[in-house]
Amino acid sequence: MWRLLLFRRLQKKEKRKTTREVKSNKMDYATKEIKRVEEDKNTEIKRLNKVVDKLEQRISTLEKVIGKLQLKVGDVVLYIDKKAEQHQKVIVPNHEINADGTETEKDSIL
Repeated sequence: MWRLLLFRRLQKKEKRKTTREVKSNKMDYATKEIKRVEEDKNTEIKRLNKVVDKLEQRISTLEKVIGKLQLKVGDVVLYIDKKAEQHQKVIVPNHEINADGTETEKDSIL
């Protein structure tokens, strides 16, 4: 039986790897692993940059919307103030404001 095993080994002409070959294989593996890690790192950086770009776009859109809403709120406040001024009656002693906006002196009863 052992002769068959020995004979097969000799047929294949298996050769033992030298230490130089073993070290070379380890270096190749380490180099491949470093490249893989760098590629993973680069893809992660690209993905994060895309996320940041999308967030910046959303922030700028929200800033525009907020600006437009502030203008609309300002317009509404001005409109309300003008309406309040028109309907407000100014009370001045011994003076009366007519419907056309002119002032006349009140007649005193006493």
